[in-house]
Amino acid sequence: MKRYLVILAGLLVLPSASMAAERPFSTNMEDPLWMAARNDILSTTGLSFTHEVAEISEKVLWGVTPNTSVWGAIRYREDLNSDEDGLANVQIGTVVRLAEGSMIYDALADIRFGAKDDVPEYYHTIYTLGIRGGTVRKNVTFTGTLKTSWVFDHDDGFANIDFTPEMQFRFTESWSSNLGVTFRKSTESDFDDIFINLGLNKIYGRTQWVGYMSYAIDESDLTIGGRLHILF
Repeated sequence: MKRYLVILAGLLVLPSASMAAERPFSTNMEDPLWMAARNDILSTTGLSFTHEVAEISEKVLWGVTPNTSVWGAIRYREDLNSDEDGLANVQIGTVVRLAEGSMIYDALADIRFGAKDDVPEYYHTIYTLGIRGGTVRKNVTFTGTLKTSWVFDHDDGFANIDFTPEMQFRFTESWSSNLGVTFRKSTESDFDDIFINLGLNKIYGRTQWVGYMSYAIDESDLTIGGRLHILF
């Protein structure tokens, strides 16, 4: 575990001083290439439902520099069919802007600590590293994200690779929509899947309201939810 914490900390100092210029201010936090400015604090509160589980989450992100952000998140679950309720997991992570020009590249890393031994999907500890690249045009953003995750429980582990192409379409200054597809390949074939993600976003001042759905094709599992971004 120490090795992954060192990698996470090392990413904080990757960007060079020559990349320290401030970018134009934006409250479109759902843009896949959005990056917090120095000392920005972003609060994201989420609520989601599947056919059997409701979850509430809170994520707080801090812009350490114009090119480096760190964040922490916590989730609580309520099982609608059993008593498997309570704290789901805690995450910490970082986003580092590696290059910004006609193409933009970010490095991503996070660790998710399991919290519920009695719920298999939540007692895993997951280490994730990723790279994201994309470009911003007048009314659309195109990105591709590649992530690899190492998933460990008390006895063994496995690994996932996720590739996500995503687009955001901006209809007006305040209205936008995101469309993405995640292709997952796992060393445990039971976890292979394809996820279709769709969101609708509305900016009000320094807040952004989001409604979204995600459908896992192989599992035939639909998640619907919403989140509220508040930028301080």
